[in-house]
Amino acid sequence: MALGVGHFACGLALTPWHMAAMLLAGLGGFALVWGLFLGGLMLLAYVSSLLERTGSKMRW
Repeated sequence: MALGVGHFACGLALTPWHMAAMLLAGLGGFALVWGLFLGGLMLLAYVSSLLERTGSKMRW
């Protein structure tokens, strides 16, 4: 009985940390995905601008 109450109290004390850890992990994952997405878009724009420049040089 006492063990169960102690375990419950411990779980209750740790719950905010679990929530915070899960929130941080979620935010970190979201930031990672968003960063990769934006990085990919920037890379795509950079490559397309380079291709456009070399293409216009070839045309003229």
